[in-house]
Amino acid sequence: MLIRPQTEADYAAAVDLINTVYDEGLTVEGYANDTERRAQNPSMVLIAEVNGQVVGRAAGGLDPRLPPGELSCMVTVHPTMRRRGVGHSLWDALQPFYAQQNPASLRSTVSDEPEVAGWAERRGFRVMHHQIEGWLDLSSFDPAAFAAFTVPAGVRLSTYAAEHRQTERAESRLYQLYSQHLRDTPDGGDWAIPPEEEWIRWALHSDGSWSEGIWLAIDPAGDWVGLSLMGRYTDGSQRGHIYLTGVRPSYRGVGLATALKVRAASQAKADGLVGLTTLNDATNKPILAVNQRMGFRKKSGIYRLIKPWRA
Repeated sequence: MLIRPQTEADYAAAVDLINTVYDEGLTVEGYANDTERRAQNPSMVLIAEVNGQVVGRAAGGLDPRLPPGELSCMVTVHPTMRRRGVGHSLWDALQPFYAQQNPASLRSTVSDEPEVAGWAERRGFRVMHHQIEGWLDLSSFDPAAFAAFTVPAGVRLSTYAAEHRQTERAESRLYQLYSQHLRDTPDGGDWAIPPEEEWIRWALHSDGSWSEGIWLAIDPAGDWVGLSLMGRYTDGSQRGHIYLTGVRPSYRGVGLATALKVRAASQAKADGLVGLTTLNDATNKPILAVNQRMGFRKKSGIYRLIKPWRA
């Protein structure tokens, strides 16, 4: 087995590996862009190779979304190569980088398979959050079945695509709304909100952005009081992903979150998508109940982990 730094020639194999383990719909172009951004900060990406085949990948470095003093750590091994020392070798090879950077702690994400989670726990990681990925098959989704989930009197639902031209500072308003709702999620406080310009570029001007898939709830005063933010996978799979659904506290408990998410799913089906994924914290019972009512089924799960580093 050979452990070595990643090169551009490894990008396609690395994408195949990540999509095999996490099914993220990652593309080589997207991976190349991520790698370029990663290289602007202290980072290291390693490849494990056996008989000329990429069987593992490890990446560590500064992630601007993490709190100051924390570094990311991702070790990914092909399922057919587990329990053969690949992950251990990659982990060991990252240690000089972390020793040089001396972070306060490391953050990682792994699948919730017992053998994978156990591997991380034996190396000092502990679970911070358990997140459930849901899958909605749009071929069997019937929007008419959710007609009872109406919005409160005076509230209307509309897409960002329909509203932004007639709304002052629409991009900034959307950024503020997203930030507020993210903070309300069980794990939202663990992430730094990207700078406004960077977030807008991702949410509205990237390959996977979809302004018609961003649904807003607007109260009689014209305030945006709810959001369901949806984007498209860029791998040609005709899937979408709902990143966040949230409503202001004063509008909770009246079915508004369900109505927003149903509109998003209806839009996706009308536009020819085959299904939707979404990722929610296992403790977020209200939104998991919404997902269940809509027909989302558990596809997989992940653990978000932390490991103290400095003595």
